[in-house]
Amino acid sequence: RSKPLDKYFGTEWKRSIKDLSQYDKRCRKDDYPGEETSKKFNGRTFPHTLQKPDKGKGPAYEDLWNFPFLDEVLLDLAKVIVDKESLGEDNSTDLLNIGLSMSDAVGH
Repeated sequence: RSKPLDKYFGTEWKRSIKDLSQYDKRCRKDDYPGEETSKKFNGRTFPHTLQKPDKGKGPAYEDLWNFPFLDEVLLDLAKVIVDKESLGEDNSTDLLNIGLSMSDAVGH
């Protein structure tokens, strides 16, 4: 059975702006007072790694709520729905609404 979420364990969440001088101009300091320190994040600064499960334990899927990867999962699901439901294949209007909101979960 497919477990599409498992591919994210061990994945790093990195800053999207790699040039530090540009990052400093456009963003607040990475180590900012009030940010949560969590073992799930390996500290307060980027990069953050979604930890692989310990031996003998299953994946901690609830940890995905602390990372932006679930929006990507949702878009992958939308592609499957478009294909399986043959959206856009006939003369009738098809509408598929998708709300991407992981930035709310990881940014607040």
